[in-house]
Amino acid sequence: MIGDYLGMRLLPRARILFPAVALTVVLAAGCGSKSTAGPSKARVRSTTAADVVAVLKAHNVALKGTISCYGQAPGIVDCSGSTTGGTMITATLQASASGLSCSGPLVVNVGKTQYNAPDEKCS
Repeated sequence: MIGDYLGMRLLPRARILFPAVALTVVLAAGCGSKSTAGPSKARVRSTTAADVVAVLKAHNVALKGTISCYGQAPGIVDCSGSTTGGTMITATLQASASGLSCSGPLVVNVGKTQYNAPDEKCS
């Protein structure tokens, strides 16, 4: 008797809950998937490193070695390096992507000095 009571009470709820749960799962799967479109990681990293070098040259900062960048677009691309005098260089690009195009504001820090490039291309 109790089983019959539970079966009758759960059946109407199941009819309502199942479609709601299924819809939630489908929507979550669509939102969580990553797009394969956009510039490649290698392209974003090398172009951003070149942008950092250009900012350094524009401000007469002598670079020791190369600038290394990590990250991808859309997202944050972080770069690092050092000056010939040993001062730490860090840079951050807030990259947004549209198709194969990539751009965003770039902030380059050389020690305590900050240089801003409001719209750098990263692809």
